[in-house]
Amino acid sequence: MLKVNDMFVAYGQSEALHGISFEGRTNETIAIMGRNGMGKTTLFKGLMGVLPLKSGQIEVAGQDVSKDESYRRVAKGIAYVPQGRMIFPTLTVEENIQTGLENSKTKQIPDEIYALFPVLWDMRRRKGGNLSGGQQQQLAIARALVTDPKVLLLDEPTEGIQPSIIKDIAKALNEIRKLREITIVVSEQVLSFAMDVADRLFVIEGGRLVHETLLEMEILLPDGRIVLCTPHNEHKDLFFGFPNSYGTLGYVLKLRAKAIPVKKFVQLQHIRHTDPAEYFRDLEQRCAQDIDFVDGVVFGHHEMVITLGRFVDNAPFVSDYTYKNIYYRSLRERTTDFLTTHDYIWRWDTDWFWCSKNFFVQNPIIRRIVGKSFLNSVTYSKIMRWNSKWKITQRLDKLMGVHSESVIQDVDIPIANAPQFLDFFQREIGILPIWVCPIRPYQPNIQFDLFRMPNTL
Repeated sequence: MLKVNDMFVAYGQSEALHGISFEGRTNETIAIMGRNGMGKTTLFKGLMGVLPLKSGQIEVAGQDVSKDESYRRVAKGIAYVPQGRMIFPTLTVEENIQTGLENSKTKQIPDEIYALFPVLWDMRRRKGGNLSGGQQQQLAIARALVTDPKVLLLDEPTEGIQPSIIKDIAKALNEIRKLREITIVVSEQVLSFAMDVADRLFVIEGGRLVHETLLEMEILLPDGRIVLCTPHNEHKDLFFGFPNSYGTLGYVLKLRAKAIPVKKFVQLQHIRHTDPAEYFRDLEQRCAQDIDFVDGVVFGHHEMVITLGRFVDNAPFVSDYTYKNIYYRSLRERTTDFLTTHDYIWRWDTDWFWCSKNFFVQNPIIRRIVGKSFLNSVTYSKIMRWNSKWKITQRLDKLMGVHSESVIQDVDIPIANAPQFLDFFQREIGILPIWVCPIRPYQPNIQFDLFRMPNTL
C-alpha cells in the first residue's frame, strides 16, 4: 500500500533524512521509533508533502505521489495526524471533523467514527480547545479518518496523554486497521504503545532507519529444543535475558538483524586532543551530530584522537592498510583519509588493532616476509592458540623470572566519568593504546536483563 524508496529530505543545505526505504502492506501497522531530533517528524512531513523531497520516491497504492502537493496526496489516500494534534480550538468537535470532509461528496460524518470514539459523540457540540489532550488526539484521528485514507500517518500520538487514554487509542487503531484494511504508520517513543499496535518496528537514528541490536535469535536450548526468540513472542524473556549470559541459557544458531544502506567509500576525519576532559566532552558532542561512525584512540596521557566517519559516493584517493601501511599509525599522521567501505569495516583486522607488534610483524622487513595473506586476526588467533597449547611464553617468562598475564577487557563507563577512569587506568594499569568506542541504546525503553544500559552515552 505504501512504498518509500531512497527518500532524502533536506532543510536548505542541511540533509535531514538519508535514503529512507521501507514498505507498508495493506492491513499492517508500522512503528517508527527513535529519540527526539532523530528525524521522525521530518519523515512524516516528507511523506505528507509538507517538506519537499530532495530525491527518492513515495508510492501509495501504486501511484507515485513524490512530487504532489499535500492536498493531492490526501486525495490519493494519505491522511496525517501531526505531532501536537493541530485541531481547531474555536471550532466544535463536529466542525473539526467536518473539515476533513472538504472534498467528500457528503458532509455527513460516518457513524463508525463515533463508534470508534464514543467520547466525541458526547462532546460533539463542545469547542475543540476545551477538550483534554487525549480527547483532542482522538479528534485529530477522527478528522483524518473521514478522508477515507489508504495510509494513515500518526506522529507521536501518545505525547502528553495519560496512560488510560493511550490504551484506548491503541485499541481504536487496531480496530481501525481491521475495519478499513489500511496501512498505519506511527512514530513513537513509548515502546509499550508501539508493541500494542505495530506489526513491525523500525528505529530511526540520525535520519536513517537502523535497528536495536537483533530482531530475532534462533537458540539451541540445553534440553535439545530449538526456539525462535523475538522481542514479543512467547520466548521474549529469553530474547531479553540472553545477551551476556555466556552460554548458560543456550547456544545461538542463527541471528536476524536489520542493516543500513551503505555507500562505496568512507571519509575519515581525525581530531586530536591533549586534555582528557575536553576529549570526552568533544566526543559526546560529536556523537550528537549527523555522523555515520565515531570512535577514538587514547595513545597517552596527552595524546588522544577522535575519528569521524561519513559515507561518501566518491573519494579523491583511497588508502590501503591491508599490507605495508598500518591503520592505527595513520590516526597520528593524517587529519583526513578515505577508505573503501569494505576496508573501513576491516580496518583494525590487519594488525589486530595494534597487537600485531607482539608478533614483530610491524617491522617492515618481517611484514614483507610474512606476506599480506597472513596479516589478519585469523593468523594471530592461531598463534595464540598454539602458544596456549605449548606454553612457549610461559616457559620463557619462567626462565627470566617474570610473571606476565594476557588481559583483554571491555569496560562500559558513563562518559561523564570517563576522564576520571582514564586517569585511574593509566596510573594503575598503564596499558596503551586504548580503543574508545561510544555506545548508547537506540530504544531507551528496552532493557536487556544482563546488559542494562542507561539512556546516556
